[in-house]
Parts: sequence; C-alpha cells; structure tokens
Amino acid sequence: MIVEFEGRRIITDITQVTVDNQPPAVNVLYPQASQVFDDPAAEGILFQADVADTIGINEVIWLIDGKEMAVQQQPPYLYLWQPVAGEHVLTVRAVDLAGNSTESEVIPFTVSNR
Repeated sequence: MIVEFEGRRIITDITQVTVDNQPPAVNVLYPQASQVFDDPAAEGILFQADVADTIGINEVIWLIDGKEMAVQQQPPYLYLWQPVAGEHVLTVRAVDLAGNSTESEVIPFTVSNR
C-alpha cells in the first residue's frame, strides 16, 4: 500500500500474525491408571494418546519412568512398548508448532511375570 502525505510517499505493508500461547491438550487413552499387565511380553503393550492443538502439533514424546522412549510427529499417536516387569509410570508430552508444551497426567501401571 502506498500513502501520500504532504507530498511524500510512504510505503506500508500489512503482516498478519497469529499468536499461540495455549499449550496442546494431551489425554492418555491406554493404559488406564493402575492397570496390571500379566506377562504381555509376546505382544508388547500398545499405548494410545489423544493430542490436540488449535494450530498444530510439532511432536509427541512418550516417556516411561521419566525416560524418553519415542518421538512422533504424525498421528495416530500410538507407541508399542516391549514391557519390562515391574511398576512403571507413563507420561506423554506434546509440543505444538509454537513451542508450547504440556504433559499428560502420570499414568502408573504394573507389568507382572505370571
């Protein structure tokens, strides 16, 4: 856009900016809190999460016992884990395209060797 003011030309431009300060939503669908798995070693455990954001998701990080196990950039957000006997906790962290992040609630679960 060109504007004339007192014989001078001023060139202006309009830039649209989207501000995203809202973190994504994360919900662990499977497993349920305090779930017990009896010797699932043959099949593994397929964890599932629902992740959403108004602008978009950059990555989803699967953490078991605080250790990063997998990173995904595309849905569906599933992670097949080869289990280890014992008590564990699952957390899912999501990061949106603006860099906002949030973590799911901590999901405790147990793998037994029956």
